[in-house]
Amino acid sequence: FNSRVAVALLMACLAVARSPSSAIAIIEELHAKGPFTTVVLTVTVFVDVVVVLFWALTQLLVTAICPTGDVETAPPLLILLRFVGQTIISVILGCLLGKAFSFVMFVFGICVPGPHAGQGPKWFHVFTAAFALSVRIVVSIAERLLFLVVGY
Repeated sequence: FNSRVAVALLMACLAVARSPSSAIAIIEELHAKGPFTTVVLTVTVFVDVVVVLFWALTQLLVTAICPTGDVETAPPLLILLRFVGQTIISVILGCLLGKAFSFVMFVFGICVPGPHAGQGPKWFHVFTAAFALSVRIVVSIAERLLFLVVGY
């Protein structure tokens, strides 16, 4: 019975998710602009964030409902504390990685607005593109490793 409840919880969490790409496609097709369009996109993205948070909480609940192997079930308060801790760590790491990436982009002038954008020697653009790609690869590997630590 517990495994059925666990699968039902996970499926319910996925069923709530909406695709922002479909909302964006409709807005682009109809050339919609205005406050209602802004609200629709905001709500769609917000619901996706909430679904990700519910998915993380549901995974913790499913682990508590259906433990695998010799793992003991955790008390409900500990499950909630794990969820809050994982969420806080994820937000902090996401902010740090975002700031680091924007700093690298600023230092190397990759996203420079204005009349001088795109000017300069070709080797510099190739170097900055290669550097940006290597930074992105390192960040992706770091994210994968941190996801193992954080839990989702």
